[in-house]
Amino acid sequence: MDKNSHSNPNFDSLLDYCPLCKSRNIDYYDRDYKGVNIYKCSDCENKFMNPQFSDEHMNSLYSDYIDPKEISGAKTDWDKAHIKAHQVHFQSIEKILSPGKLLSFGCGNGKEIEIALERGWTVHAYDVDPNTIDKLKKKYNAKFYCDDFFNLNLPDGYYDCIYLDQVMEHLKTPSKYLDEFKRLLKSGGVLFIATPNIESIASRWKSLLGLIGLKRQYGKHYDTWHHVLYFSPKSLKKLLMNNYGFEIVALQNDVFISPDLPMLRSLFLKLATKMSFLWRTTFFIVGRKN
Repeated sequence: MDKNSHSNPNFDSLLDYCPLCKSRNIDYYDRDYKGVNIYKCSDCENKFMNPQFSDEHMNSLYSDYIDPKEISGAKTDWDKAHIKAHQVHFQSIEKILSPGKLLSFGCGNGKEIEIALERGWTVHAYDVDPNTIDKLKKKYNAKFYCDDFFNLNLPDGYYDCIYLDQVMEHLKTPSKYLDEFKRLLKSGGVLFIATPNIESIASRWKSLLGLIGLKRQYGKHYDTWHHVLYFSPKSLKKLLMNNYGFEIVALQNDVFISPDLPMLRSLFLKLATKMSFLWRTTFFIVGRKN
């Protein structure tokens, strides 16, 4: 996926409310080097792009988001890193409940489907790109969905787990999705979200360098070419608990480690990821429906 192919996006009108908690207590927070504005909600403390991408731009962006080689190719070191991360994710989920019915939302290259099936889950998978879904259907024994998620007429309380790995930050109408996820989960079912940590040490350091003029592309870490929401562990925990009624049963640094890192740095990250201090560039959270 070439991010430069979508470098001139169209935007909607400016939002006057938070797309996550619907509060109107929002204010300008920051602007990246491309002139994209970031707002912050004073109530739920999450940040979001404002104005947001138009639907036309979002459809164009995700029509070729997944490289087909990620699905059909041989396992590269990057594939192995993704698979290892998914294994750790499911180990954490299975400390809370046994494998059952899973909705892999934003299933992308299908690696999470592969691991879930190996671990005994019954997998349903959703993605917005029909070409991606067509390729995944040929590879995995799962039920696949595409098109408008809200018109699928999925039954209440059907899933034991809904799984979003690096997906939540892309959703343009997140409150609508979170309401739907809660409806689809069984009582005691869990919502798994892995997402970038906008308040990680790396993000804070990059912001500081930009503010003092030592970073040319200020705010590049927002990744506004495709991310529209920006979470911290604290803010996402607060949102899921206070606005959607989830009980938080797991919250920790994510485990994905780039395979091209030097050996000593990779070893350090493997050890440091287990720290309770949530400092890494990504984290995951598991919320249980009461």
